[in-house]
Amino acid sequence: AAATSPHDALAQAEQARQQGQFYEADILYQQVVDDLSATGDGSDEFLSALRGRAIALYGLGRFHDGEQLLQRVLTACGSEPDSERCVDALGRLAEAAGEQGRWIEAEALAREAVRRGESALGRRHEATLAALLALAWVCSRTTPEKSEAWIRETREAIEHTLSGSHPLTWSAQHLLVTTLLTLGRWDEAEDAT
Repeated sequence: AAATSPHDALAQAEQARQQGQFYEADILYQQVVDDLSATGDGSDEFLSALRGRAIALYGLGRFHDGEQLLQRVLTACGSEPDSERCVDALGRLAEAAGEQGRWIEAEALAREAVRRGESALGRRHEATLAALLALAWVCSRTTPEKSEAWIRETREAIEHTLSGSHPLTWSAQHLLVTTLLTLGRWDEAEDAT
């Protein structure tokens, strides 16, 4: 069924994205963006749709397109550069840059996200923890031998703050396993799964 309002379309898009239906989510998010473009780029629903569409595009392997949307979100944070939305956008931009092989830029973006998150939101805030995980991911790809201890520490902080069943905890555990595999430590990787 087609969404009748931007609010409904946004809720449907979020549900589709969370279920891994990235193509459907992309279409619904774009509907919200199109519907709200006339009212301005600063509304929470508009910026949420841009962010959600960027994540859906990541799921489709379209990192450059998602990066462009997150740049728009970051620009809209101009008056609140240390807001949760801004920290989140920086962390996700780090992921996009890394997925495109721009590791130096990815690390700088992730470090800036962590810096802003820790100073403005606190180390235990979900956006800060996600930024820490983005930085750990970048480091695992560039210097895996040096990142294992940090990944373990990040994973423990996330689990302690958000719970063992939180998606960020699962992502951190997955990062630990893939890093151990990269290091050729198969038994430890198997134990960590």
